[in-house]
Amino acid sequence: MILVVLQRNVTWRVKDEEKVKKNFHSKVSQTLSQIFKMVRQESKQPKWIRNSVWNNLLEKWNMHVYLSKCDTATKNRLSEKGGCLHTRGSISVHEHMIHLV
Repeated sequence: MILVVLQRNVTWRVKDEEKVKKNFHSKVSQTLSQIFKMVRQESKQPKWIRNSVWNNLLEKWNMHVYLSKCDTATKNRLSEKGGCLHTRGSISVHEHMIHLV
């Protein structure tokens, strides 16, 4: 995998600093999550991950607790209820949808 880094000079208003930081951290988090998902699926150590870190990752990814969470998340995504089992407030998302129709 080749990573390309582009540098730009950008500016924003001081009052937008927190929004910019929040957006940056959100995007970085999503990107890292996707990268580690690909690495985990390939089961091949990338050159940019040191041996000690790779071994720690393998240990974590093979823990019963981690595998159990992955299995639960997979089942939730495959649910016949549409995959979204979260509720918002006192009624479920599904019930909100019914009220909007």
